[in-house]
This record gives sequence, C-alpha cells and structure tokens, in this order.
Amino acid sequence: MKNFKLSTIASALSATDRAIYSPATFATFAQGLVKPLSPPAGIAMDDLNVVNPDSKYLTSPLALSSAGVADISPTPKPCIFTQRDRSKANSTILMGDSGGHQVAKGTIILTDAVVEDIFYYETGTCDIGHTLDIPTAPMYDQEKNGEIYSRPTFDSCLFETVKYLEVFKSLGAENHKFLNVLQGRGMADTDIWYDTVKAYNHFGWSFADIQSNPLQLTLWRILRLIEDGMFERDATWLHFLGVGDLKTSLILTTILRMLREWFDGKCEINISYDTKTAFSRAVNLDYMVAPNIRVDQFSCAWGHIDKARWEGNSADKFPASMTSVGKLLTKGDLIYENWQADPDIDEIRTLILSHHNLEMTFLSIDAAHNALDTGQTDKIPQALLKAIEAIKLVLGTKDVTAAKRRLLDRKYLKPLNDAYKKK
Repeated sequence: MKNFKLSTIASALSATDRAIYSPATFATFAQGLVKPLSPPAGIAMDDLNVVNPDSKYLTSPLALSSAGVADISPTPKPCIFTQRDRSKANSTILMGDSGGHQVAKGTIILTDAVVEDIFYYETGTCDIGHTLDIPTAPMYDQEKNGEIYSRPTFDSCLFETVKYLEVFKSLGAENHKFLNVLQGRGMADTDIWYDTVKAYNHFGWSFADIQSNPLQLTLWRILRLIEDGMFERDATWLHFLGVGDLKTSLILTTILRMLREWFDGKCEINISYDTKTAFSRAVNLDYMVAPNIRVDQFSCAWGHIDKARWEGNSADKFPASMTSVGKLLTKGDLIYENWQADPDIDEIRTLILSHHNLEMTFLSIDAAHNALDTGQTDKIPQALLKAIEAIKLVLGTKDVTAAKRRLLDRKYLKPLNDAYKKK
C-alpha cells in the first residue's frame, strides 16, 4: 500500500483525541489580514492571523480555503494562506476545497482552464485538497427550491464528477493529498456513488451533505471504507463538509476514537469538519456570546449589533469578553462614527468580529468536549448521549459484518437516528 502520511504536522494533530475543527475562511478575511489596516484597542494585525503560529490570540491547527472563493489565478492577490510559513513545525495545515458549492450555485463555470486552476491551487497553496465533485444536494432539493438544477439527475452529477476525477488523475493527483468527495442521500444512492468513485483512492474521503442523512448512513459509509481496506495503510483522513455544531463535534470525536481503537495505531486516522459560521455571522453583525452547554440548549448563544442602538464611539465594554480580542474591545472599537456622524463598521472591525466568533467557536467546542470527557452528563442531551453509546457499540465490535448487523437493528438504529433530538 502507498505511504499516505502527510508530514510530522499531521502526526502532531494525531496526538489529539478529538475530531479537528477547521474554519472555512472567507476570502475577504484571508486577504484583509494582509492589508495595511489599523486595528483599534492595541490589536496587532499579525495576531489576528489565525494561521500565524506565533499569534498571541489564536492559531487554528487546520483551516479550509475554497477554490470557489479564493483567488486561484496564476498571480493571486496576497493573503494569509499564500504568505504563511509552511516550514514551521506548528504551521497550520491548509485544506483546499474544490469549489463544488460555487459550481452548484453557478458562480463558477468549469472550463478546462478553470479545472486546472483549481487543481494547481489545491496542490500549490494547500497541504490537503478535495477532488472536484458536483454536489447532489441541489438536485434532490429541486422541487423544494422551485428551480431546475443545472445537473438535474443523480447520474448527471455522478458522471460529471467522474470526468473531473479523471482530469485530476491525468494531472497527477496520486502525487498529492486529495480527499475524494462522497455525495448522495439515502443508502441506495450513496452506495452507488461510493462504488463508482472508490477506485480513485487518495489520501482520504470527504462526506458531503451529512446533515440530510441519518447518522446510521454515515456509519454505514465508514464501514464500507473499512470493508474495502481504506484503513489498511499508514494514514487515512476523513473530512465532513459544512458541519460544525456542538453535537456533531462530539459525534465525530466519538467516531474518531472508536476507529483509532479499532485499528490500534496501525493507521494514522484523522477526522475533521468545517463551517463558515464565524465569518458569515460577522458579516451580518452577529457575535457569539458564550457556549450554552446545557441539556436544553447545547449550542452557542449569539448577540446582534444594532448599529442604530450601539452608539458610535461608545466606551461601553463589548458584551462578550471571553475571547482574546473580546476582552480588549469597547462597543466603540467596533462601531464608530463615520464622516456623516452615523454609527458604522468598516473592514478591519468586521475582521476583528470574525476573529472573535472563531475563537468563541473553539472555546465552545472545548466546553462541549470537557462536559463529555469529565462525565457531566447532566449538561448533555440524553438523545446525544444515547447516540454516542450506540456508536461505541457499533464500531466497538471491530468487525464489519457484526457492525453492519447492529446498524440494521432497531436497538441501535433508533438512538443513532435520534441523535439530534433536543433532549
């Protein structure tokens, strides 16, 4: 089998026993942090850079940059990713996304040149990449959305994906660390998709649209990977696209721990997941206040900046002081009076708000894991605890046939598929 080890960096990540959260960064954030801007409150631009290993505030161990929003031209605009120091042992791992979401939305047209640009962005700027896929979610949701998707059938999504897998193969994908994307809803379609693309076996696998499938199906897919020997090598990486709620973080950590127990150090296994929430909410002037680690919540509490009510240049403290930047800020550091004497927010302040939200995301994930690992079961929804126990019982068999049998047994199936119930 091929040696799929990424580097000593990935090995360092393997030292943690948690699934790894990756911020899906906005291009405006990545590019804005290398501009000559002037942050308020004594904040330094270098410290806002979340891929700077020397930041005083936050260094993200993993970050995701989508070719769908990044500048992938041969002479890209400078950003924190193109300027990062990859030689440092504690450097952030950068995961590239091939931009399937933007393809589905029609904001990217896949010409031969664009496909090659995506490949070379992922292999040149990123440490890990995603193969180029055509998402199936818009196809399934056509009737609900009231519009015809440009790839209106399952087969059209799958066959075009295979076309791009072949293109990536011809460009030398086997010499790089790519994750092959698994699409589909329901067992029949997901099995067909997997059986069609599994020959393109790279560094690992990326699971799309898992929020539309029951947890049973995620485990089924993983069992199929085990069955086909995808962990019988030095390293395998699993990524879960577009999910980052606290319940999912604990579910993925449990899956990771059980897989590592199953393979007992013979395969270096990592699991990661991503969301853009910190950035999209900041653009809408939302800020994360605190983690709600309670049985009836188990999520993050949010506040909203109403510019009309947040008087410009106010000396009042920013009402979320748990983060490195949050404790430094006043309301006036975020909302200032513009030249028309109206309350306003500019680029650097939006970047600071994004950074606050991102650090709060990490703090919330830490709080959720602390509750699980210290036995604070009174703070965790019972439905989630039962699902976690079911995952342990399914993967704890360390036998694919026995595990599949349990997945089809209502005794295990019900708690798995009730995982996201409120209590």
